[in-house]
Amino acid sequence: MLIEPAGVVMRLLAGRVKVPIHGPEARQSSRHTIDQAGSRSALERPVETSARCAAEGGLSWRDEGVGAIDNRATYVLARHLPYTGPGGRYPDARLVVHLDQEWLVPVAILSYADRQEKVLLGSYVITHLALNPGRSEVDFRL
Repeated sequence: MLIEPAGVVMRLLAGRVKVPIHGPEARQSSRHTIDQAGSRSALERPVETSARCAAEGGLSWRDEGVGAIDNRATYVLARHLPYTGPGGRYPDARLVVHLDQEWLVPVAILSYADRQEKVLLGSYVITHLALNPGRSEVDFRL
């Protein structure tokens, strides 16, 4: 992973920093590595976990109506699993997914250790979403 520090002064002083994506520095503040980020991965994990839990008979998904993230209307879905804590078979007790109503992509996924949403395990929230903003491959070259 290549990190570009925020702010002009920090970029001048530090330049770019290379960090192994599976190293301890990259995992320090997240339950997932950068190669597990993005809308596709964010949905694949819950789908795989849900399929496994459904086969074992402990899965519950609920439609919780509508919400909003970054002033965009969302559909809100919640999943409940038999969570037993870190290192257990399931990653969370409650997962709340906000799907953008227009584009049907996840704009927020919130993972909790409890069904009352008191212990947040992790969150994935997209703001200022712009699909197909007119970028080319050249914009992503280092």
